[in-house]
Amino acid sequence: MQYISCSCPGPYETGRERGRVLRQVPGLDSFMQSLLPANEKREMCLEKTRTLSARMEKYLPGMTAEKQGLLDELDWAPEDYDLYHFLPFLFKETALQSCTNFYLSAGRREEGKALAGKIKDYPEVFRHYQEVTSVSSPMSFICLRNAGWLGCDLGMNESGFCFALSSAPSGQYSPGITPYVLGTVLLSRARTVTEALDILSSFPGTGEAAFLLADAKGAAVVLEWAFGKQYAVRRPESGLLVCTNHYLSPELRQYTAGLKSSEKRYARMRELLAFPQRIKKEQVRKAMQDHHEKNSFHCICRHSGKMAGIASALMYPEEKILEIQAGRPCEKKKWEVFSFRTPSA
Repeated sequence: MQYISCSCPGPYETGRERGRVLRQVPGLDSFMQSLLPANEKREMCLEKTRTLSARMEKYLPGMTAEKQGLLDELDWAPEDYDLYHFLPFLFKETALQSCTNFYLSAGRREEGKALAGKIKDYPEVFRHYQEVTSVSSPMSFICLRNAGWLGCDLGMNESGFCFALSSAPSGQYSPGITPYVLGTVLLSRARTVTEALDILSSFPGTGEAAFLLADAKGAAVVLEWAFGKQYAVRRPESGLLVCTNHYLSPELRQYTAGLKSSEKRYARMRELLAFPQRIKKEQVRKAMQDHHEKNSFHCICRHSGKMAGIASALMYPEEKILEIQAGRPCEKKKWEVFSFRTPSA
């Protein structure tokens, strides 16, 4: 996992700084090339990425500048980069039935502070190409993403606002800003859940996802989002929220019905976090390591060749602390701790 700190004056310089670090990552160029579509699919995929890039240029010029900085430093062809960056959108199978997210309110925690968490499930080939980026301007934030991407899966900013993303693919297509890119936008602009919901409604979106959103004031929701629209906002029940990869809202349920892995993980994580009434941090971590389901593709801690846990995160909005662990949860590797608190706080 690569850790990149960017205290640059602008987005282009941020892209250059990220590129300088990523140039040192062994095998990243060949890894990116191995993921590009075959010749017979390439032009079809490029048609989509041109539209997506054009939307990003129109609505997010700063992110387009960051992209240019990355390309200038990495010396990647723009078309290759777009195909790599928009990979989950182009090939739904890369994101199918992946990730388990959850939230526990302060009243449900033994430590008395709210906690949000995520297990990032992804094709295991991405395991060695994860990037944790710390950005200090204009709003400081830290995010986890695939190396070189503009979008991200999760993160927290200096206000204690945090989010975690789950895909909910239906195979539908429309031009717009993808959920992964919108995740980075939220971290750079939103201070509260309310602001985040307003931001998400202000962009033309594409793709389908569920956003787990939480802030330092104790607000938390799961937003079921599809085709650029907000379809349902789920709030904690008895201080608990769980979010996997299928929709619960009646309007969207048809698109993700029958995703067995998602439904099993959703039910199991709710079961694990429902008791005791006040749960400790170590009990949360144990839940993230759960192997109750015999089929490893349906476990909370997944070991399937199709999809595996490649990183985890715990986020404490009130305390403004983010913890990230590389690899599968059961490997019990060191948690890297990032804090936005001042020394006197």
